[in-house]
Amino acid sequence: MNIEDANDFKRVVSFFWGESNAELVPLNEQSVSAVMEALEAAGVCSEAMDLVPRPHNPIVKPAFSYAIKQIKRIAKELTFGSSGTYMNCRNMVALKYRTRISEIVNGLY
Repeated sequence: MNIEDANDFKRVVSFFWGESNAELVPLNEQSVSAVMEALEAAGVCSEAMDLVPRPHNPIVKPAFSYAIKQIKRIAKELTFGSSGTYMNCRNMVALKYRTRISEIVNGLY
């Protein structure tokens, strides 16, 4: 591990659990495993979110052109992939792994 690896690790921890926790989480096998699981869960969630059609006007039935546009967008996501993580996914993953990260910080895991 070098300084760049440690900084990248802290950046990812900060993304999910805030900057204050980035300094507290030790860089060890357990924490790296937990962060990798969190990243994988966020990726799966974000991939699923990419396949959901965007909202339309609830009063009016969506036009054919709108449906085609959404299908094209989803097809593009399937073809080229997406590197983004949705905030909903980040928040869900942060909540799901919060206890495990706290246990790692306190030496209980």
